[in-house]
Amino acid sequence: MSKRFLFLFLLFSITVKQSSAQTTRNDIKTILSSPYFEKLYSNTYYSLLDRMGKDGFLPESLTGAYEGMYCRTTGAMVSLLIETNRLKEAELNINCVLQATIQHDMERIPHVIGLKDGKYTIISDENQIDGQAHVLLAWARLALKRGHTPFEDKTWPLVSAIMKRTVDRTFFQHGGWSVEPGLARNMSFEHSRDGRRWDAWDLLTQSFVGAALTDMAAVAQRRGDEIWLPTGTKNLRS
Repeated sequence: MSKRFLFLFLLFSITVKQSSAQTTRNDIKTILSSPYFEKLYSNTYYSLLDRMGKDGFLPESLTGAYEGMYCRTTGAMVSLLIETNRLKEAELNINCVLQATIQHDMERIPHVIGLKDGKYTIISDENQIDGQAHVLLAWARLALKRGHTPFEDKTWPLVSAIMKRTVDRTFFQHGGWSVEPGLARNMSFEHSRDGRRWDAWDLLTQSFVGAALTDMAAVAQRRGDEIWLPTGTKNLRS
C-alpha cells in the first residue's frame, strides 16, 4: 500500500491519542496489518471486484439504495486497481464510462449511468466537473502506468477533447474579467444537502481538475500531442 493511501486512512480511520506523541509510520503499518483491518479491506476489495461486470460496469450499491454506477467512482476504483495491479479491470471500468458517453453523444462525462438490455442508460446527466476530472485522472494514471497501448490510441481523441472542455472558460474561469477568479467552477457540487446543489469554486474541484490536467499533459507530452490550456497559457507540445 502506498504512503498516500496510508496517510488518507490515518486521517479518516485512526484516532490519535492526544496525550501521546504522533503515531509513527510503523505504528500505522502495524494497525493496518492487523487481522481486523486485513479482513475489512479484503471483504471490501473483493466485494467491489465481484460486483463489477465483465464490461467494467460497477453498481454503486448492493442494496439498491443508489441506482446505477456513479461515474465519479471510477477515479477511486481505478486508483485501487492500479495499486493491486489489476490493470485490465481498470481499463474495463474506464471504458464502460467512455462507452456510455459515446452511446449518448455527450461531450462530457455523465453523472450516473445504468445498464439495460446490454446498453448503457443515462440515469443522471447532471454536470459535475469534479466527477468528470475523476474519470480523466483515472484514464491518465492508467496510461502513465502501462505506457502506450491500443486502448490509449483508441480513446485519446475522446478524453483529450473532454479535458479541453474541462478547462475552457465555461468551467476554468481564467481571464481578465473581475468575476473570473482563476478557478474551476463546480456548478453542481456533490453531497450538498441544503435543498439545492451548491455552485462553488471548492478546494476539491481545484485539486482534481489540476491533478487530471497535470497527468493528461504528461500523456500528451509522451504522445507528442497538444492539450489545450486556459487563456494566457500556451498549448503544451513536447
